[in-house]
Amino acid sequence: MALYHEGVRSLAVTMVCLIISVLAVFLRFWCKLILKTGLHGDDWCVLVAVIAYAGGTCGWIWDMPEIIAQFSASPTEENLHRVENYLEVNILRLDTSSKRIMYECLTGFKSLFISATFSYFVLYTVKMSILLLYRRIFSTRRYRITSTILMAIASAWFTAALILDLVFCVPLDHFGTSSAQEDASVVV
Repeated sequence: MALYHEGVRSLAVTMVCLIISVLAVFLRFWCKLILKTGLHGDDWCVLVAVIAYAGGTCGWIWDMPEIIAQFSASPTEENLHRVENYLEVNILRLDTSSKRIMYECLTGFKSLFISATFSYFVLYTVKMSILLLYRRIFSTRRYRITSTILMAIASAWFTAALILDLVFCVPLDHFGTSSAQEDASVVV
């Protein structure tokens, strides 16, 4: 797969952000182990967040959609027609001339779905890490009650977002199969 100018820039930004986040978490753990201050819940939440971020990044890089990169780099009539062709294929029946486009788009949408799912884990674990860190720093009774309420709200949001993500529109077991075209009546 050839990346266009937009795709190369997106890949570079994504990789730089991933490297910076992994290095920051590595330095955090290294400092805590060298200073022997011990690891706490907020540290483990940050570790889970960076692992989920790496998973989401891998899902996004898995197939940087050539069609979308091509369209954003050069929004010509031909590139727009390729994207419209995907929509027609998904809503109508799949013909043999459009199988390559269908495969590219389905792979791209699968990778975006995986990335979005991982982003819920990242958001949740970062929220919990911040709350746990401040809970350790500010040990007043009032703040502990407030942080517990915020943790419950964040946990409820995470559960609801994850359930909605997993059952949204087309179930996971149909994703990318021939029956998905029949179920595509739900507009995303």
